[in-house]
Amino acid sequence: MADPSSEVGSNVVLDSIAKNPGKAAVKKGKRKRYRKPRSWPARILISVLRLVFFGYIAVVVAMVFMEERLVYPGAYRDDPSGMISSQPDDLIQTIPVNSTGDVVLPARLLDRPGAQNVVLFFHGNGAKAKWLDQRLQQLSDDLSASVMAAEYRGYEDDVKPTEKGVIEDCLAARDYLCDRYQIKPSDIILYGSSLGGGCAVAVASRGGAKALVLERTFDRAYAVAANRYWFLPVRFLMRNRYDSLAKLTVYDGPLLQIHGDADSSIPIEHAERLFASARCVPKEFITVPGMGHNDRLPQAVQKQIADWVRSLPSQKSAKSL
Repeated sequence: MADPSSEVGSNVVLDSIAKNPGKAAVKKGKRKRYRKPRSWPARILISVLRLVFFGYIAVVVAMVFMEERLVYPGAYRDDPSGMISSQPDDLIQTIPVNSTGDVVLPARLLDRPGAQNVVLFFHGNGAKAKWLDQRLQQLSDDLSASVMAAEYRGYEDDVKPTEKGVIEDCLAARDYLCDRYQIKPSDIILYGSSLGGGCAVAVASRGGAKALVLERTFDRAYAVAANRYWFLPVRFLMRNRYDSLAKLTVYDGPLLQIHGDADSSIPIEHAERLFASARCVPKEFITVPGMGHNDRLPQAVQKQIADWVRSLPSQKSAKSL
């Protein structure tokens, strides 16, 4: 015999479904649909794409954190020789230069009695001022000049090098020479090599120079890096940009550029773009056939530089202390 209460319950459920058909559809829709498993080639492809994506992100992050080591390798190079202890009768002296942030930098100065010029030399990112005595002697002889090699923060101390800080160091070196020889910024020849070219342009844009000599340098540091690391968003991420292309437009003194056509570190087209942007007069570009970025500057080119400097309007000799 059927239970009347069960019939009543069934009728209530049927009436509810009839009145609210959407609820039944919703409940039925919540059931998980069966998804056919991906084939093994598809699974391998997805895994590889994930690996490449996360690997790329890891490389980008690593490059951001390593930027200073890549831009300023000389600052992170072990140097067992230590600082040079100058004697009073040494031809080249280590000179302390006070920069911003209580940073004291050991520049190297060759003080030439009766010199006709004062030269401030900015070295490349892999060098140090204390390694450049032979270069200072050569420049002093060729240009009849007292010559200082500026040093950058981080190269002889534990301060982190940055574009802003390094340029402040270069300005401090220029100010030191102005005070020492009682001359103006426009009386100093600024000579920059490689990264030092970016420093020289920045200094020249803030006070001028008697002449600006740029050797194996770039238009924009980030443009060179972007060409080398074409697979990374360098143009957007690089902090040490050294935009010489923009800064050179405000310099109106004499300009001499030297670059080798076999330079793979800074291809010559970067130097040519920089030269084309210069609005100054006179300006001259010397192309050195077969010279790479780290090759020795030929003596013939050194003579060309000396002849070019001698052709500049003569000024008073630098006063020695």
